[in-house]
Amino acid sequence: MGITWRPSPQYISDEQRQFGDRLSALLDFDIVVTSATRTPRGQAEAMFGIIRAGDPKLSIYSDRNFADEVAAAYPDLDKATEIVVKYANKNPDKFSHQLGLAIDFRTIGLTQDQIDRMIMAAKSLGGRPLVETNPPHLHVSFKKKSNLSYIAPLMGLGAIAWILLR
Repeated sequence: MGITWRPSPQYISDEQRQFGDRLSALLDFDIVVTSATRTPRGQAEAMFGIIRAGDPKLSIYSDRNFADEVAAAYPDLDKATEIVVKYANKNPDKFSHQLGLAIDFRTIGLTQDQIDRMIMAAKSLGGRPLVETNPPHLHVSFKKKSNLSYIAPLMGLGAIAWILLR
């Protein structure tokens, strides 16, 4: 069906757009992207949104030191942004939104069956879906496609050409 992108275009990486479009093509219902690439400040704002929504300990985050520091900074957005930058510099792979390798999809208004199908479709594309409840959405992170992904098919074509031309 269709996909609606709520973030501004400058906050949507090529990888995010490709993954979102491929996911949408596998589903028979419309999906809405609520978040794509985030700046460090955008990440801090998103974490403060979780606190405001009723999770003051940011329990979804597995890095307890990071979550505790950001929670302690609340409501000082500048301080929280500094914390995000510090941790992102130490562990860049843990910040998939900042790397342009994660998308949040709206789950409000979807049935449990539709959410389950989104999860299965995301997994089939190599995504790592995580249902987040506060606020409700489906976070999907994924790996960047290798720039060398075209080599295997070309090698196959080259081998066929070599066989035919012999």
